Amino acid sequence: MAIYSLPLALALLPVVYALSGVNSILAGKDPTKADILRISGLAGLYLIVVSIPPAVSHFNVTRANKGIGLAMSNFLRDIAETRKTGLSPEQSIISLSARDYGPLTKVVRRIATSLQLGMSLEDSVRRSVRRIKDWASLSALRFLVDSISVGGGSPEVLDALARYTYGLVSIQDEFRKRTRIYIIMPYLGAIIVAASTLVMLGYTIKTLQVVNPGGETSVVAVPENIGVVGLILAIGVMLNSWMMGLMAGKIREGTIGAGFIHSIILIVITLAIVTLGVFLLPIS
Repeated sequence: MAIYSLPLALALLPVVYALSGVNSILAGKDPTKADILRISGLAGLYLIVVSIPPAVSHFNVTRANKGIGLAMSNFLRDIAETRKTGLSPEQSIISLSARDYGPLTKVVRRIATSLQLGMSLEDSVRRSVRRIKDWASLSALRFLVDSISVGGGSPEVLDALARYTYGLVSIQDEFRKRTRIYIIMPYLGAIIVAASTLVMLGYTIKTLQVVNPGGETSVVAVPENIGVVGLILAIGVMLNSWMMGLMAGKIREGTIGAGFIHSIILIVITLAIVTLGVFLLPIS
């Protein structure tokens, strides 16, 4: 997934650097609230933009492969039933290509077309499964090819393979249902880190006091580089939220690609928290 965003990230980096005005801050200028909001906003926008291509790619792949595991188990069960009529495994696949198997229909028809052209079953399957990303379906097709090539593809073996595939799909669905609640943990973690960091910074600034030698009065002393500290923390919570989004995707879907969608959502939430927190900081 990173291959989609890496060229875009490299291309946008000079633009973001030029618009942020970091040069003046590196030269020694103390950043104001406006500077912190501008730079942190650009950092958040940068992370959102580079996350969009892999997020869209994962969404398209997920939509194309939705329900493919159940369709695969039905397809294998139909092959087993067709084999009982006396047809060869290859002829069984060709005869089943006219049926509707949802997201698996195009794959079955490509395999059947390749078989009709005289290609071997292994080559036909390998050329037809390039867009399948579901590991259970890919494993089932691998077992299907091996069972036909080595064992002849008896109805009993194919029926056992269909039951095995259905069991894998059921385990996947049950795992997703059980881990659904855990996706809230990265969200809570990112929000708590962003809010508590800015709250503690504001509290620290307000409690910094210098007592005069007489001890009668005290004045709030804000360090000169407090704006730099606020800027570093603002960018830090942005990066933390982005990485927590990747973790959320890994927990929910088992892949980092799904995390880019959650990263975009968390960056938007963190931008709102940072904006509110910077406005409340006692700096100019």
